[in-house]
Amino acid sequence: MLRDVRGRFTGGQYGVLKSLRMTIEQQEIDGLCVVVWDHGHSKRRMKLFKGYKERPERKVEKVDGIFFDYSKQFKLQRAAINVGLRSLGVRIAGMPGREADDVIAKLLAFFENEVVIATEDKDFYQLISRNVSVWRPMLGVLFDEGTFIEDQQFKPRFWIYFRAMIGDPSDGIPGVGGVGEATARKVVQEMQRPDMESLLLAISRLSDTDKRVALLKDEEDVLRRNVRLIDLKAERFEWSELAELRKLIETPTVIDPHEFALWAQKFDLQSVMDFFVQYLETFRRVGGRNAQVVGVR
Repeated sequence: MLRDVRGRFTGGQYGVLKSLRMTIEQQEIDGLCVVVWDHGHSKRRMKLFKGYKERPERKVEKVDGIFFDYSKQFKLQRAAINVGLRSLGVRIAGMPGREADDVIAKLLAFFENEVVIATEDKDFYQLISRNVSVWRPMLGVLFDEGTFIEDQQFKPRFWIYFRAMIGDPSDGIPGVGGVGEATARKVVQEMQRPDMESLLLAISRLSDTDKRVALLKDEEDVLRRNVRLIDLKAERFEWSELAELRKLIETPTVIDPHEFALWAQKFDLQSVMDFFVQYLETFRRVGGRNAQVVGVR
């Protein structure tokens, strides 16, 4: 458990920085890098389903005589993480009352070239397209259209409907009881288009010969609700919010090695200082050719 000399936990600072550096290097990212944080839950989803985002009680462990809540500690470290990332030219995005998933979905509209989303959240599979892929660091797998189809046996645009049938426990969204991945996969493979009418038609066609699929016949309301909960493109943003995102993307990148060094020293991140030059070289790539490096001749 990383701490600085004052006893402050610093695992979040080091973990995010290391993970981001590895992603940039492994995926050979050469362009903007944006880190997006949650800043609340979607009011639309909360109104749609009261159980949305309800999860089992967080695990609290005792570390060196102190009760340690990983989620709470990470949130406490987030402001400090942002300082370090900004000094390396990383953009930080987050809006009051907005979930990171929805902000990322909106950000895609501002990019014409290839985009890599680094996450372990499978919700982002629905965004995979010709120029958008999902990198799962823990698995070490990059899911583009080809690798996704090979893994799931259906196209990414049907992910929402697949997930609507089996549910999403991480977001507190229940699926249809008795329906697992094999049954849901069979249904989406029968779908002709990514819409509710095609889903219901596929269920109707298969239900007479498959008892598991038949469980879905009387669950139209649940399926419609779940699709609306899971769809990352359904959230409406104000024009002012979209303008803020555009400004974030279009602002020139500034990298400040001196500020980065002070940040790493402040939190006693010796492992970062030991590879100080390597970190700078890696993050210079995310600013593109127009990145401005201050304080270095």
